[in-house]
Amino acid sequence: MILITHMLAGAIIGSKIPSYPGIILLALISHYILDKIPHWDYFPENISKLNAKGWIFFAFEVFADLLAGLILIWLILGLNQDPIRILTGTFFGILTDGLMILNIVTREKNKFLKWAQNIHSKVHFQNYKKTPLSQRLFWETFIAGLLIALAFII
Repeated sequence: MILITHMLAGAIIGSKIPSYPGIILLALISHYILDKIPHWDYFPENISKLNAKGWIFFAFEVFADLLAGLILIWLILGLNQDPIRILTGTFFGILTDGLMILNIVTREKNKFLKWAQNIHSKVHFQNYKKTPLSQRLFWETFIAGLLIALAFII
């Protein structure tokens, strides 16, 4: 899933759960649950083989995704809630993707990052080639819309 979906889930968790350990745990779990659903990713298949231009484009995509996510969270949840809890949920909602990128950048030399990547890969949706892009985009959009609706309902 793109980062904005994980950010929304984590932010909603942060806005509703009163304890920081609960926010951290649920935001991390939400990432793995969302990644089981067929979805679209903009991560290149051979990210470890990107040249400098490819990395710059990828970094721009990540930055745009993060910025859009923060703006959307601010628009939906506003400033009248505890921003530290919301940002904690947001951070831990995307942490596993950040660890994955760090693992690739360090060329899988860090044991913890490699371990985290292995867990992420095992739970991540795998049938990209068997599932049509239109279906993956539908589920990505549906889940994001559902999260936005939940932010207003809960």
